[in-house]
Amino acid sequence: MRHRDRRKEIGKALVDIGKYSFTAGIIGSIITEKWSPAVIAMCAVISIIAFIIGFYTIPQNKEDKL
Repeated sequence: MRHRDRRKEIGKALVDIGKYSFTAGIIGSIITEKWSPAVIAMCAVISIIAFIIGFYTIPQNKEDKL
């Protein structure tokens, strides 16, 4: 597997981790019926960090670099 393909797959995985952690935090809060601001804030921060790292890890297309 080429380096570019690895970066693309890692980036996609990090974006997915961001989505899943946010979803798990929200659904977990709904199921337990406890709206803990600390837990929701922590899930949001983890999601945002994972999404940003994943977004910048995915390489641009060669046509987009012009």
